[in-house]
Amino acid sequence: ILVSPDSFAETIEAHGCSISLRRLNGPDAQELFFSCQPPTGATDASTQAAGIYRAIGDTLAAEGGSFDTVVAETVFLSNLADIGAVREARQQVLAAREEMCNPAIAEIQQPPLNQGACLEVLVQAFLPNE
Repeated sequence: ILVSPDSFAETIEAHGCSISLRRLNGPDAQELFFSCQPPTGATDASTQAAGIYRAIGDTLAAEGGSFDTVVAETVFLSNLADIGAVREARQQVLAAREEMCNPAIAEIQQPPLNQGACLEVLVQAFLPNE
């Protein structure tokens, strides 16, 4: 992979979520790496997850991708008991967008950096060059 000298991380906002996005441009594809923190004010895992996955979908679309370009996803949870609610919210967002997503997923019980967050999601997407 050739790393472009102009690749840098930027922070963007989508659906009230804070996303730290980094792009790497290679000869065959652009790779996106980003972390998504939940919307402020959302207090339960389901609401936070719905906001996060909507923000992920919009970020991918803005970059020319979709959920099917995601190759890896890591979900950090404050409480692993919330995993059912997170999975359900994820599925509902994907169904509403009529998209498929079958990346390698790791779900880890490790509190997110934001103390008020129930979860944080890291995503790696691969967008082939035309």
